[in-house]
Order: sequence, then C-alpha cells, then structure tokens
Amino acid sequence: MSVTKKRIPPIVIEGTRIVFPNFSGNKTKFNKNGKREFNIILPKETALQMKEDGFNIKQFKARPEDTEEPEYYTKVTIGETGRPPTMVMINKKGRTTVEPDACEVFDYVRVASADLIINAFYWEMDDNSGYAAYLQSLYVTIEEDELALKYADVPDLDEPAFGESNNGLGVVDEDVPF
Repeated sequence: MSVTKKRIPPIVIEGTRIVFPNFSGNKTKFNKNGKREFNIILPKETALQMKEDGFNIKQFKARPEDTEEPEYYTKVTIGETGRPPTMVMINKKGRTTVEPDACEVFDYVRVASADLIINAFYWEMDDNSGYAAYLQSLYVTIEEDELALKYADVPDLDEPAFGESNNGLGVVDEDVPF
C-alpha cells in the first residue's frame, strides 16, 4: 500500500493501556531489530483516522464470547537518534522522570493508564510507504499494591534524610565518629 506524504500533527492519546511492552528492546520474533517499542490501545475513531492516514493499525481477533468489537492497537517506537522522548512514571508519592536508557522499568511495572504524544514518521520502502508512530512524551501511572501504598511515606535510605549526605544509618556523615 502506498500513502501520499502529508504533514500529520502530533497525536495525543490519553487514558490508554500499554500492551506487548518491549521498552528494553529485546529481540523477539516480533522485534527482529531490537528496537525499544510498545503497543497502545487506540480509541476506535483515532484508530480509523490513523489507518486512513497510513499508519499500521491492527485489531485484536474476535472471540466467540466477545460482546463488543475487538480493540484496535498500534506500535509506538522509542527513537534512538535526535531529541529523546520525555518519559515519566507516576505513583502516589509523585512523579519520576525516566531516562531513555532506563526505560525498561516500564516492562516490569503494572500500568494503570498511560497518556502519550506520538509523532508521525513517514517511511518508504520499494513500492510501499506509510507512517510509523514515534514517541514524543509518555506519562505512565502505575498500579501500586497494598504494601507499596503502606510504605509509601517511609524515606528511602538512598535519599538524604537528615542532611546533605546520608550513610544509610540516618546519620549525617560528619556526625559519625569513625
């Protein structure tokens, strides 16, 4: 399928789910190049518009027990050249910026919801062309279990609690007599 190149503004998708995460870029039969990528669930209207624009949009297969139309999804790639994307993890304590080289953390957390902005990248190969989705910004709210919530206010020993440096004992280094 060949697509006419046009300017597509950044696409904002809020309150979605991440499926088939591969933030670490592990090579698999579905990711032979080892790119950092993940898939997102798309609202039907957004999916149909993106498909019309030339994105590769897929739909889950219907099951006999399904009462609703299967969801649409697409792959989002984390670019490794140019300006790095903004990635933020949010929990009950606040937010943490995640650097691109550490984004594999998203492979292991339970994602409650994700908000993101993707950029369209036009590609051509042989007689085919289309658009690929590249990550611009990602804000992931994680699900926390009962223990994470219970101990959320307990200070980390890695963070100074009583001064500029902390030796892990709750004592500032200057106060240690040895």
